Amino acid sequence: MMQREAQALIGQYLREHFGRLLQFREIAKIRRAAGILWRAEVVCLSSDGEIPVGRVSVDDSGHVVESISTDQLIAGLRDFVPVSLEEALLPEEAANPLAEELADFGLDDDLGDSEDEGLGFLLEDTSDETRRRVDAHLEEGTPEGRRAALQLLPRLLTAPETRAAVIAEMAELEADLGNEKVALGYLEASCREFADRSNLEGLERVAALALQLMGEDAFEASPMNTLLAQIKSRIAPVDDFFALDYFRDLDEPRRELLRRSLRRLRLAPGEDLVREGEEALHAYVIESGQFSVILEAPDGSSRAVRCIFPGELVGEAAVLDDGGGRRTATIRADRVSTVWELDGPGLRSMLAEDPSLANGIEKARDLRRVHSFFSMHETMGQLDVQVRDELLSCIRSIGRHSAGEVLIPEQTVPERAFLVAQGAVDCLVGGEVARHYPPDAFAGLRDSIMALATEGRFVVAEDSTLVELDGLKLRALAADAPPAVVAVLERLE
Repeated sequence: MMQREAQALIGQYLREHFGRLLQFREIAKIRRAAGILWRAEVVCLSSDGEIPVGRVSVDDSGHVVESISTDQLIAGLRDFVPVSLEEALLPEEAANPLAEELADFGLDDDLGDSEDEGLGFLLEDTSDETRRRVDAHLEEGTPEGRRAALQLLPRLLTAPETRAAVIAEMAELEADLGNEKVALGYLEASCREFADRSNLEGLERVAALALQLMGEDAFEASPMNTLLAQIKSRIAPVDDFFALDYFRDLDEPRRELLRRSLRRLRLAPGEDLVREGEEALHAYVIESGQFSVILEAPDGSSRAVRCIFPGELVGEAAVLDDGGGRRTATIRADRVSTVWELDGPGLRSMLAEDPSLANGIEKARDLRRVHSFFSMHETMGQLDVQVRDELLSCIRSIGRHSAGEVLIPEQTVPERAFLVAQGAVDCLVGGEVARHYPPDAFAGLRDSIMALATEGRFVVAEDSTLVELDGLKLRALAADAPPAVVAVLERLE
């Protein structure tokens, strides 16, 4: 096979699976034991530069032997550091002197403002020049205009808050142009992004287009339908306050006492339930709707680190720890939401009298800390929300373990793995510490997933709080997951 033939095959593969989203740059001839391999570096164009997303390789007989998955594409977009940021981190003289000259190369100039229709409604209005040019092409209402818009849209993929909507818009345009296979690939990627942000409105719009393209039977079995059902189940309102785990075991006199102190609040989208830094006077139970936990940065910016759904107890930590605490984060309503407000002093008094209530709340707090850790973990951020939830479902318990306790004997396939919340775990080989697992580290996870016998034994190094995960469930999760997901899971240890 000649190089130009390999280029044609790789170009055809990218067009069939990703439309105009991806392009290949360098192509190299690699000699392998099994024969010649042609490998191309693949990038996604954006206004901040070319985003490397992976490689595509074909063998000498023309078969694609190395491809790019949707998960790889999303991971590449998430991990991308914009050129402007790289330049800010480099000495001034190291910046590329041609960057400014070439910034507008190949772009049209005389395009006005316009409004987009369809799935583009999910994007916020912006003054960004690329967005204006996209809108102008779409206003033409022609196939040529749609194709021109598709050439520009990948430049908008570096903004995390609008990436899902951009991919959804690309899906709609590809569908309009008759490229249904490409459109469905974009729709699945967009669904995962919207699900990661628990954006039900975006999910429903994308799912509606997927249903139209796939038909009812195929959509029913698709990951998009699974994600939609999962997010919908999360935001199902709480019917009975006392059916929640925290309060289920309260006797009737204490239930009545709690009823008298409850106050029901309704919040509009964007309204803050609590603000970072303010005094904590109340705790809250989410009845309906959805909230985001917002952390403020020293430079004045903020970011959402996780979502809160009906049934969760929030804001109690600062209230219960002797009272008078300060809020460590802002909790903001994402949609019309209702909460039950609990009086802080009254709740503290009840906890002192009822150990079962204290235990229930403490378990809920432990589990929420784990949820937050999973949401903010750098490596776990490469997993979509469905895989993270499945990983959370592998949790057996969260509890205290004494120093010296053997967690996993040597030369055994682990039936459980551990996440160190507090304290430490050691892996001992021949009586020596071969590996030390500090807080936030996973111990025994790789061996559990791969069903491998451990080389050493895992021992609690000091009194610790550990999250125990079920080994059989971990193996089942890995068995059903794509290789890219399994690789991420293995890297967690």
